[in-house]
Amino acid sequence: MSSTLITGVDAYGLDRTPKAADFHDDGVLVFRDVLLPEQGHALTAAAEPVMASWMEFDPQIGRAPNPKQCGYISGFLEHPELLQSEGFRTSLEAYLYDPDLVRVIQEILGPDAYLKEVTFRFNPSGQNRNGNWHRDTQSIVGTDIDEQAMIKKYAKNPPYIVAEYTLTISSETDLCLGSHLRWDDEDEYEIRMADHGRRAEKYVPLTAVRPYLSSGDVMIYHPFIIHRTRRAADRKQRLILGVWTTPKREAEFGMVLPVVG
Repeated sequence: MSSTLITGVDAYGLDRTPKAADFHDDGVLVFRDVLLPEQGHALTAAAEPVMASWMEFDPQIGRAPNPKQCGYISGFLEHPELLQSEGFRTSLEAYLYDPDLVRVIQEILGPDAYLKEVTFRFNPSGQNRNGNWHRDTQSIVGTDIDEQAMIKKYAKNPPYIVAEYTLTISSETDLCLGSHLRWDDEDEYEIRMADHGRRAEKYVPLTAVRPYLSSGDVMIYHPFIIHRTRRAADRKQRLILGVWTTPKREAEFGMVLPVVG
């Protein structure tokens, strides 16, 4: 167990041609330079009015949100400010549906894979904080036995895939490679689950890595991998979260797919 994490993507072999087989093994793939950096910066600038409008009024809660919390704008592609800018929307959709990215996702999920949810995420104005280490499974089932069964069932066949489309330089998502294929080791469990997760924010599993992403990169990962999101208030963070799935997987999973992070 550690309270620090000083590992980067290169040491773990994620800087390679993304392949579905590697996703099955590691649970993570990184697509470099899907957009040129200047294109990513242009999208970031164009998204600022959308964020500013949302900060004045969040229709999901009927009021202005708390600026100290990390912002999530769900249904991002349907936001009125965004719909007014056809050029921005076209550029954004080209990023979301990059052909190489879609090809690999379809190899993993099937040819009918589609982008179900698009959420814009930005950093808070309050203090830096780390999110808790978790698997998406722990918010779905109530016992270790049920969680182990779900991890085993979906290890090679995820019900959905999380995609992070980076608009600014980012190192905010930490993951434990390959953990989607197995139950937690002793160190991971001690941090993620023991004592009702009281160590889940402060400490770092020894198996964790921190991919470094530039503007225009995309990272996809298995939702049942052990991971966390770090929310920094002292530097600009802008990214788009996508949830890819298929109609059959969504129906079999028996739930509305979550907003992830």
